[in-house]
Amino acid sequence: MRRWASKFFVRYVAYVLYLSVQCASVAWGMPPATPFTRGTVDDMVQTIVSYFPPVTGEVIWIEGIESQVNLGWEIGLSKGILLTVYRETEPILHPTTGVLIGVREEVLTDLEVKEVLQHTAMTVRLSNEQEIGLGDRVRLSALRIPLAVVVSEEAGAHPLTQALLAAFSDTKRFKIEKLSSPATLEDAAQKGLLYFMRIQVVPPHGTDIPTSKGDTYRLHLTLQNTKTGGVLADTEVEIAPASERDSLLEQFRRKQ
Repeated sequence: MRRWASKFFVRYVAYVLYLSVQCASVAWGMPPATPFTRGTVDDMVQTIVSYFPPVTGEVIWIEGIESQVNLGWEIGLSKGILLTVYRETEPILHPTTGVLIGVREEVLTDLEVKEVLQHTAMTVRLSNEQEIGLGDRVRLSALRIPLAVVVSEEAGAHPLTQALLAAFSDTKRFKIEKLSSPATLEDAAQKGLLYFMRIQVVPPHGTDIPTSKGDTYRLHLTLQNTKTGGVLADTEVEIAPASERDSLLEQFRRKQ
């Protein structure tokens, strides 16, 4: 739990810095800035992984298609995440000893997180086929998350992009399917993939895109769920070689 909380804290600090830039831009009459951060491949991967903490909770309030669950940003829950609602129905007993070995479950529907508070979150039910009730359980599975990844042609040619995709796979948190550009969110949904990530290169100040493995370069990354298109992340990230020690996560670790 401490590991997930640390990752979320870093993401929260980055978001606060982004809001500060947005407010300054508005005050000076400038267009809002694009969310931006800087880090290594590992930093970026750990930040994305932090959006998917394996957690369980329960429904504590219902009105129409809206409901509230007892999970919040304190444990890393984010807007746009999908939660599975299920109901525990009957115990499963060992046929010989009679010892309780599990509980049968009935999967009811999915919820999309719309608003996140410290300890709770507001959600919307995505299907009306099954009614849900107070006390029904919700979870973000600990199993691998089905994730579609689309990489632009320019980004795919860069060595750091290849390192990034390998690092995502190495986390064992995602079941990754790489789709050919220009595959869409709808293409990912048709394949039964729950989340869709697009990675594109942003040329620095209109110059040519760097191709050397030692270069720093900037990516535009979007992450959405495929049920509604809800956005979890839409940001620009400047990826630096791992040897550079000025990333957000590394600065945070040095202070601990």
